[in-house]
Amino acid sequence: MITKQLIKTATIILTALMLAGLVALPGGAQSGTRSPGPPDPLPVSISCPAAPGGESASALAGRCPRPIITHVLARGSPLHGSNGVYFGPDNLLYIASFISGDILVMNPNSGRILRRITPLPEMNGPDDLTFGPDGALYWTSISTGKVGKLAPDGTQSLVAQLPPGANPITFSQDGRLFVGLDFLGDALYEVYQDGTPPRLIRENLGTHPAAERLLIAS
Repeated sequence: MITKQLIKTATIILTALMLAGLVALPGGAQSGTRSPGPPDPLPVSISCPAAPGGESASALAGRCPRPIITHVLARGSPLHGSNGVYFGPDNLLYIASFISGDILVMNPNSGRILRRITPLPEMNGPDDLTFGPDGALYWTSISTGKVGKLAPDGTQSLVAQLPPGANPITFSQDGRLFVGLDFLGDALYEVYQDGTPPRLIRENLGTHPAAERLLIAS
């Protein structure tokens, strides 16, 4: 009966915390007007080791002398190696996650990851991103130097091939696209979408931060 009593006690405590607004309700709903908590309560599991005779844990339910209670103390982050962030036309936050190779779309109000955009293999490893005047998403791959594009209709295409180190990317107010090299390179390019080779604006910029290079270009 120990297992049943522990489950009952955990349920009572969790219900009290929900009513107090200290723990998020399932699905992210929130009681009252308190600040949002975690999307879901951290799970607690109770199990019982199998008996020496091979009896399963489920068969021992309610008469396990030493139940194993497992508490999840903290969730791992769904973001791995995230770098560039940019708000899209849909007011969602787009996050370039270099290590996982994805672009994550987050609801900035709830913190929930709504979907993942996986670049094509030849354009993977997104490091920075931006949106263009055409509503398309553009990103750089720092390891390969490629500039990728995701059109509003979901089509992916390669915009340009730059040397390794392609990192910061932005559009100027008149719609021109600029990409800077950092860490693996040291240069600033203007990138065209009509097949014209990228134009080298300047190299050997020294230790200027990448953002400053793009401010100079813009």
